[in-house]
Amino acid sequence: MKIFSKERFPNGRRHIYFCGIKIFSYSKKQSISKFDRIYSHRFDGLTQDEMRYCLEEQFRRYAGYKLNLDQPQTFNEKLQWLKLYYHRHPNQLLTVCADKVAVRDYIAKKIGEEYLVPCLGVWDNPDDIDFDKLPDRFVLKVNWGSGQNIIVKDKSALDIADTREKLRQWMKPESNHYFAFFEWPYKNIKPKIIAEKFLDFGTDLLDYKIMCYNGQPKNLFVCSERFSGLKVTFFDLNWERLPFTS
Repeated sequence: MKIFSKERFPNGRRHIYFCGIKIFSYSKKQSISKFDRIYSHRFDGLTQDEMRYCLEEQFRRYAGYKLNLDQPQTFNEKLQWLKLYYHRHPNQLLTVCADKVAVRDYIAKKIGEEYLVPCLGVWDNPDDIDFDKLPDRFVLKVNWGSGQNIIVKDKSALDIADTREKLRQWMKPESNHYFAFFEWPYKNIKPKIIAEKFLDFGTDLLDYKIMCYNGQPKNLFVCSERFSGLKVTFFDLNWERLPFTS
C-alpha cells in the first residue's frame, strides 16, 4: 500500500492505493504504520462526490465499462448505486445476513434450526480455539469473509500454527469488504471465527444463488466444479440458460 503525497486534491486529501485501486486516505495526518486506525475511519470523511469517484474507478477497473450511477441498468450498476445511496438509510438485516454467525439465529427463527449446518464453536480469537475438542473433520470460517474457509478433512495433518495465523490475518480490518469496496452491510460486523460440521457431498457440490430485484426473484445462477475449476451458469426462472457469465 502506497501513499503519494504529491497527488493531492484541493481539499488536501491524498490518494491511497489499495489492491491497485486508487482511493482516498481519510486524513493526511495519519501514519501508514497505524494501519488499523486508518481503516477504522477511512471512509468517514469522504464526500458524496469522492465516494462516487472511488466507485467509478473501481468499477471501470473490474467491470471494464463506465459506471452509470444516474440511470443504472445492469445488475452490477444497481449494486454500486446501493453502495453509494442505500447506506444513508441502512437496513440492519443486511448486516445480520452478511454475518455468518448472526445469520444463524435469523435462519433458525425464520425456517428452523434443521436447515443450519451444525456449529462446533465460535471464537473471537484464533488462540482460543481448542483443536483437541474438534472432530477429525470440520470447517473453519471467518464470519465476514468470502472464500476464507479452511476445510479440514484430517485434523492430524493440520498445521495448527499456520491455521491460527491465517485466521488472524482474515480478522484484520483490511479483510472487511466495506473497507475495500464500500460494501456497507459488512462495516459493523465484529469479526469472529466459526467452526462447522464437515459435510461430505462427494466430489462436487451444486450451489444455487437466486438474484432478486425489489424483493422478487428474477434469475439465478449455479456454481459447480468448485474443486476443479469453478463454473458459473446463469438461468431465468424457467431454467432457460442465459447468455452471460460472471
